[in-house]
Amino acid sequence: MKKRKFAVLLPLLLLTLGSCNQDLASDEVVKDISFTINKKTNEASVKGLNSSQKVVEIPNIVKIDGTSYNVTSIDKSAFASNTVIEKVIIPNNVKQIGDQSFARCTNLRYVSFGGVEKIDNFAFDRCSALVNVELPETLNYIGYGAFRNCSSMTDIFLPSNVTKLNGYTFSGDTKLRNVYANKLDSVSAYDFEKASSLKGLYYKSGQFSNQVNEKGNEYFLGLTANYGVNFEKENSDYYFVYDNETKTCDVSGYKKLDQTTFELPETTTFMGQTYAVDGIYEFAFYNSNATSIKLTKNIKMIGAYALYGSKITSFDTLEVNSIGSYAFANCEKLTNFNMADFVSGVQTYAFSSCTSLKDITLSKNLYMIQSNVFANCSELTSIVIKNTKMSQINDSAFTGCSKFKTIYFVGTEEEWSKITVSSTVTNGREVFCNHEI
Repeated sequence: MKKRKFAVLLPLLLLTLGSCNQDLASDEVVKDISFTINKKTNEASVKGLNSSQKVVEIPNIVKIDGTSYNVTSIDKSAFASNTVIEKVIIPNNVKQIGDQSFARCTNLRYVSFGGVEKIDNFAFDRCSALVNVELPETLNYIGYGAFRNCSSMTDIFLPSNVTKLNGYTFSGDTKLRNVYANKLDSVSAYDFEKASSLKGLYYKSGQFSNQVNEKGNEYFLGLTANYGVNFEKENSDYYFVYDNETKTCDVSGYKKLDQTTFELPETTTFMGQTYAVDGIYEFAFYNSNATSIKLTKNIKMIGAYALYGSKITSFDTLEVNSIGSYAFANCEKLTNFNMADFVSGVQTYAFSSCTSLKDITLSKNLYMIQSNVFANCSELTSIVIKNTKMSQINDSAFTGCSKFKTIYFVGTEEEWSKITVSSTVTNGREVFCNHEI
C-alpha cells in the first residue's frame, strides 16, 4: 500500500513543482524585445530581440496581463552576434549586463548605460565599432575581457567604484589612447595587451596603489607613463574625440537624448588644455531628434553617418570642406542645404534618400559628384554646378531621382563637354550652360 500511495503522490508532486516553476518564470515578447519574466520577484530580464532594428531602447518596466515588471538585467548572449544593432539605450532599472550580452555586435556604435552596476565577462567583446563609452558612476564591476577588441574606442573613463580590472579588459583596443580613472588599485598584465596607441593613464585624485605604479610599462606594454596627472572631466553636453598632438577634437555624441537643437562650441577644455572643436565625428547625431545644428567656422569635417536619419530640416556648412559617406542619408525632413564654397569633397551616398530635398547648389570647389550621392532623392528637381573645372559625374549619382530634370552649369558648353558624364546622368534631362547665380 505504501508503494502504491507513493506511486500516486509522486506524479502529483512533479505536477505541482512544474506548475510552481511555470508561475515563477516565463518568456514574453513586448515591442519585439523578448523577456524572461520572474513572477515571484516581479522582475524581467532581456532575453533577446525578435526583429531587425538598428536602435534598441530597453524599457524600464514591461507590463504583461496588467502586471508591471521591473527590467533589471540583460541575459547572457542576449544580443550576441547581432550585426544590425547600432545604438542601445539601457534604462536606470537595468543593473546587470550578462556575459557576452553584446559580444560580436560589430555595428554597435553607441550605448547609453543608464544605472548599470555590473558588466560581466566579454559583454562587449569584439564590438569593433564602439567609439565612445561613457560608463555610469553606478558601475562597480567590469568583468574579464568586457571590452576586448573594441578596436574603434579611443578614450575610457573608469568611474569611482571601479577599483580593479579583471584581465583582458581592454585587450586589443588598438585605438585606445587615454585611460582616465577616479581610483584604480589593481590591473592585470593583459588588461591593455595590444592597446598599441595607449599614451596615458590618468587619475582624478589621490595616487594609484603601488601595484599599478610599480608595474608601469610592463603592464601597459609600451605606454609612455603619464601617472599622477589630475584631470577634470568637462561638464559639457557633448562627447568628444580628442587629438592631443594637434589640440583639436571632434564632437562624437551628445548627452541629452531628447535634445533637438544644438549649437556646437568653438573650443572645449580638458585636463587643463584647450582643444579647438573642428569636426563632427562619425555617427555623432545618428538617428537623433536633431532638427537644427549650428556650426562654428572651426568645423571643417562632417564624418560618415554623422547626421544619418536625423530630423534636421536645414543645414549651413559654413567652412566645412569634407562631407563623409551617408552623412545626411535618410534625413527625410531636410529641405534646405547650403553647401558653401569651402566644400571640396562629398562622399558616396552623402544625401541618399533625402526625400524632401528639391534642389541644391553645389560648391564651386567640388570637383566630382560621387556614386549615389543623391540616390533616391525622390523630390529632387534640379542642381546647380558652380565648378567650371568639374572632372566627373558618376553614372549612379542620381539613381532613383525620378523628378530630377534640370542641370544648371555656370560654365560654357565647351567646359561642360570636358566633364566625364555618363549618358545615364543626362538622359531625359536638360543641361543649361552659362547659368547665372
